[in-house]
Amino acid sequence: MCDECPDRETIGAIARNPAAPVDVLTGLPAREAVAAWDVLAWRAVPDMAAAHPALPVDLIVESCGNPALSSRALSNPGVPAEVMHRCLDTLGVPR
Repeated sequence: MCDECPDRETIGAIARNPAAPVDVLTGLPAREAVAAWDVLAWRAVPDMAAAHPALPVDLIVESCGNPALSSRALSNPGVPAEVMHRCLDTLGVPR
């Protein structure tokens, strides 16, 4: 979180709010987004968030293992290649 930001407390409160809309959380400045992704991790990660390129890699990987989110998460440009290959191998997709 930006220590010099005048709105630091407000941004932090939004980032930690479990009721904050995903589009608000994903629109936070990059430094503040870390706290927002923690909020998303503690609730069902919506489709839109699973494919968002700013989603931290650990949450992308977690989303790839969730049947409700895997198709969106696997379309995320940040998905690690080894995770993509593992998922495709599991599905029997030839290389």
